[in-house]
Amino acid sequence: MKNSLKSIGFFRTHKSYLINLQYLSEMECEGNKCQLILKTPKKTFIIPLSRRNKTKLKGNLSIR
Repeated sequence: MKNSLKSIGFFRTHKSYLINLQYLSEMECEGNKCQLILKTPKKTFIIPLSRRNKTKLKGNLSIR
């Protein structure tokens, strides 16, 4: 299931969070702590990003 969700644009940001990358608006980092801002047509969400998954996400999005 994990790979099938990844193939349609989902990403695990933390052990408790799985996001749809289509709604990813920005990433904010302060020191070692990072969070993602997701914006849907009706609501904005702030989601934590683990240090391990930060590296994976940057690789997925080709960000340094």
